[in-house]
Amino acid sequence: MKLQIPKEQAIARLEKRILEINSYEFEPEVWKGATEEDLQYIFGALDLKWLKIRQIKFTTVVPSAKQDVLENGKKQADGFLKVFIEQIEEYSKIANEKADKRERIYEQKYFELETEMKIILGNYKESIGILENYSAELEQQDIEITNLKKNTVQLSDITLAKLFRMLGNLPLAQLITLIGIVISILVSAAWFGVQLEKSTSKDAEFENKTSIEKLRSEKLLLQDSIRGIEKDRRQLKSEVYRLTEIDSLSKIVNKKK
Repeated sequence: MKLQIPKEQAIARLEKRILEINSYEFEPEVWKGATEEDLQYIFGALDLKWLKIRQIKFTTVVPSAKQDVLENGKKQADGFLKVFIEQIEEYSKIANEKADKRERIYEQKYFELETEMKIILGNYKESIGILENYSAELEQQDIEITNLKKNTVQLSDITLAKLFRMLGNLPLAQLITLIGIVISILVSAAWFGVQLEKSTSKDAEFENKTSIEKLRSEKLLLQDSIRGIEKDRRQLKSEVYRLTEIDSLSKIVNKKK
């Protein structure tokens, strides 16, 4: 059973029909039509309470029995309407208890959602902090890669011409002595010197290139982490928006109550 109008209005209508039963101007057929409409209006057309009123007999073809049939019909009508009022009272009581229970459940759910929202906001702020740290680390690695590239180029640019320009700045006596020493060293160990120079340069370049590759790999990992954090942040934003909408709807519902 579901009331289509407020409980107080429904009871007032039925009590009015009860008073009409015992009035001097009681007209059975008019009263039945009005009461049936009231019952359909109160309970809905699918509820068949109005049929009970329709089946009440207020008259008969037997003249001697007309008064008894009328009184019996009034008694039935009065009884039906009082039962309907009792049902409305009982139904309203149960509905109110259910509403109170739903309200308590709702308040508990609202508290849980509020707590969840605070946790999500905390996680969101933490994610922002991690993202900022990763971004700073990524920028630092870019700087290190650039520096290593510069060092590699500088190392590979060292040539004999540069060395001779440096020697040209020495005094003549020292230069002649140094040239003699260098020539004797080059004669006895030319191949070893050349190989050592190549090996040192290649090792340095290889070490720098290895460092660059390592930093690039770490950079890619950081970029992947940043993309993951960005995705989590978008999800957190969406969840915060959802919880905010729920909170707004809750406040609207509470205002209506």
